[in-house]
Amino acid sequence: MEFTKADYKTGQLIKWFGSWGFILHERRHIFVHLRKLLRWLHSELGGKVGFELMPAVVYGKPPQACRVRALRSDASETQGGAA
Repeated sequence: MEFTKADYKTGQLIKWFGSWGFILHERRHIFVHLRKLLRWLHSELGGKVGFELMPAVVYGKPPQACRVRALRSDASETQGGAA
């Protein structure tokens, strides 16, 4: 299955239970498994992540996240003093 840039989504990592968790995307909870991370997320809960959707492994379940990666937040770029 080929992915295009149109398939790329962003969301917020809201729950993590050891090897799986959920991403909040457009008011929906998207399942993600540890095996679908491009590398270990250095993002804490609430951190912004990018991902693509793939069909669920279990028939009848909603799509799940794959190729998940942590994204830089704008807050981390705005450090510095105005003294």
